[in-house]
Amino acid sequence: MSEYEDFARSLQQSYQSNGFALIRELLPRDVVTRLRIEMGELFDHQPRYDGDIYDHPSLGDIRIDVFNRYPAVWQALFESQMVAVLQILLGEDFVLLPESAMHRRGYGSWHKDTDSQQKAGHRFHWEPDCEIVQIAWYFQANTHEYGGGVEVIPGSHRVDLRWYEDSQKGYRVPSAAGDLVIFNTRLDHKACWPTQPVPRAQDKYGVFFMASRNNGHAKSYLDFIRERPGYLFMKGFRFPGEVQRLAQAMGFKLLV
Repeated sequence: MSEYEDFARSLQQSYQSNGFALIRELLPRDVVTRLRIEMGELFDHQPRYDGDIYDHPSLGDIRIDVFNRYPAVWQALFESQMVAVLQILLGEDFVLLPESAMHRRGYGSWHKDTDSQQKAGHRFHWEPDCEIVQIAWYFQANTHEYGGGVEVIPGSHRVDLRWYEDSQKGYRVPSAAGDLVIFNTRLDHKACWPTQPVPRAQDKYGVFFMASRNNGHAKSYLDFIRERPGYLFMKGFRFPGEVQRLAQAMGFKLLV
């Protein structure tokens, strides 16, 4: 068995068993440093945009639609091996969804990313062939002190109704700056919370995309977010030409 085949099998096993996978060191240190500086300037100086979140007590700052607003950010991430990893997990012709966001100082509580659609009466995400994933890039280590990443309940992507107190302890995914975490949207997770004040130099940054196996469930999710309040970026959304050319060259699909 080749080194690539061994990596692919290990990645698939981790994802299927636990509901998530950690892929280390996909971004060089100099790229991480540059992106942290660029994202800080964007958060601090960019004019307000409808649908963004500012200074939320737990969610921090969120800037939506990375594809159209922050080309320098998404281009750096797509120059990594991210697409190859997604092709291993979701198939060569996986579907990239429009939803994307850039986060700073976000420390939310336990949830599944499917909670909103389930509360709206949808159940397609529990179909056996539904594989929709959150693609989470972190730009700092996930330490006990500063909480720079995500905490999960391994295997919870197979469990429906659940309720956790905020004090519930999960597994702190040991991500470092430049690591990629991919998890099933049914997985119970929350941001790792800091145990002491976080200095500006240790601010938490993350960039999030979504992708799906290429089947009808991706369209069902797209139909849901088109009608979701607050998703203002979906009105007339188009992937920029650079993303369209990249998808064509690498064989994955775009869903709009």
